[in-house]
Amino acid sequence: MENEHHARTSWVTCLSAAVLLNCGAAAWAHHSFAMFDLKKPVEVKGTVKEFRFVNPHSWIILAVKNKAGKSSDFPIETNGSFYLAKRQGWKRNSLKPGDVIVARINPMRDGAPGGDLIKVTLSDGRELIARPQSAPVPPGDKK
Repeated sequence: MENEHHARTSWVTCLSAAVLLNCGAAAWAHHSFAMFDLKKPVEVKGTVKEFRFVNPHSWIILAVKNKAGKSSDFPIETNGSFYLAKRQGWKRNSLKPGDVIVARINPMRDGAPGGDLIKVTLSDGRELIARPQSAPVPPGDKK
């Protein structure tokens, strides 16, 4: 009976460890910056369509016009609301639909619309920092 209990306990312990290790790998992958080109920041001008001030990542959906004047959605990912509020002073209403902004971003590597926000410049010239320039490059992105 004691050996059966020990075997069951060992099995549960191994299974739990495997699950926790797998979750850690998923969390690491989730925070990868591999999809963004960190070496070629660009500026995108557009009108805020939506600002999602949430965790784990906040989002800005910009309406950006192409050369022909046709508008399309341009999704920009940024830090979560907790970080933006506590470390950078952002508020839920820092960006409102209709605001015209210039977003400095690390663009998508594959050329798709979107990117990772570095900072926003509002129409009055004020800047909202999302990722300080001195922020270290994430592991695996150093080249």
